[in-house]
Parts: sequence; C-alpha cells; structure tokens
Amino acid sequence: MDHHAMQCFCRVVETGSFATAARDLDVARSVVTRTIQDLEEWTARRVLERTMHAMQLTEACDRFYTYCRRVLQDTEQTLLAMRRAPAELAGRITISPPRVAAPPP
Repeated sequence: MDHHAMQCFCRVVETGSFATAARDLDVARSVVTRTIQDLEEWTARRVLERTMHAMQLTEACDRFYTYCRRVLQDTEQTLLAMRRAPAELAGRITISPPRVAAPPP
C-alpha cells in the first residue's frame, strides 16, 4: 500500500464519501473507488460497509485506519522537518591535496 492509497482510504473514512474524498484529493471518483477496491483485495477484507445512504468502517479495519492515520502524520512531520532543515551544509571542511612523489634525480 502506498502513500496515496493511505491518503485516499483515510479521506474516505473521515468524510464518509467517495466523492468528497476524490474532491479533497483532486482525483477522479473512479480513482478513489479503484483504490478502495485494491485495498480490499490486498487485505482480503471489506474495509467499508456501504449502503445506499451510509458508509462506515468495518470493525476489523478500525485498527488499520488508526495505523494509516499514524503513518500519514509521521510522514508529514518528517517532511516538514526536512523542509525546515538548512539546505546547505554547515561546518568546517578540510581538504588535503595528494602528496606527489618527487621526481627521481
């Protein structure tokens, strides 16, 4: 499961809507649908119980959602720290030229 799939899954759970998740992620609704289908194939479980009027996370996948949310938050914090870090190296660098043997007399 890649980062995009985790984002998609979490947005669907949080919004309760494939269409809203697609809009939030700026992708087609079919991409969200396919991503959730792929997730269900990968886990060999239904991750969402869907009816005509409602959708909810299955009990078995509640822990999986918590895991995905944590991974996404950790990734975002790490990226933020990387972006804030100085882009240039800092510190002292010592360069020593190679010693060349003296030519024979």
